[in-house]
Amino acid sequence: MESTPAGEARLDVAISIARRHGAALTLLQVLGRGFETGCDIDALLAAEAAAQALKNRIEREGVRAEWQSSPRASDVGRIYAKQADLTILGRLDCQGVPDVPPESVVLASGRPILVVPGEGPFETIGRNVVIAWDGSREASRALRDALALMVPAPAVTVLCVNPAEAGLDCPLSAVIDYLRDRGIHAACEEVTDHDQSIAATLLARCTDLQADLLVMGAYRHSHLREIVLGGTTRQMLQDTTLPLAMSH
Repeated sequence: MESTPAGEARLDVAISIARRHGAALTLLQVLGRGFETGCDIDALLAAEAAAQALKNRIEREGVRAEWQSSPRASDVGRIYAKQADLTILGRLDCQGVPDVPPESVVLASGRPILVVPGEGPFETIGRNVVIAWDGSREASRALRDALALMVPAPAVTVLCVNPAEAGLDCPLSAVIDYLRDRGIHAACEEVTDHDQSIAATLLARCTDLQADLLVMGAYRHSHLREIVLGGTTRQMLQDTTLPLAMSH
């Protein structure tokens, strides 16, 4: 958690979600190298004071909060995210130092993440939702994990880009039925667009629909393949313009 405009926007989102669900927040401060040996006492005390100020602010909003710290960014996904119902992160270019790559957290933890880009403001989360659907196990997991963020959502669109190529094992109609059984009424939409990437098509449609949340599975293909060749997950994590809920 860093004291920047983007960090403040993420904190506002976290407080809003926690208040809606009666949840508690854990502020995780990644201290970075130099703190592992505890040698920089003044900097450590300053970090603790800043974290305590944030904790006090959150509690004034009526939300329970605690503070933890870690010297290593890798511990976010390896340890802390595994203990959370949802980990809220910034888009990689919107974070402070040291960076905590969202992709490493969602892969290492097996838990959902919410990526919040830029400075916002993000006045609503989950009131106008787009679910990216390709019939994959990852998409199914993301849909289930994001249910709490979508209830009650007055507008939900299940969107499949280039359906002829997706090889849908689970058709859109089944997703609509699944959501209806859980009190969520959704529309379905298929978009065929070979002139731009799937990620660009998703973001453009989210803009058209004025969506405030995009839900999608992470890394249907292997992580290594996406690093080498590029892929939808990596592009979304780099370019998303709205809060992005992801699961793997």
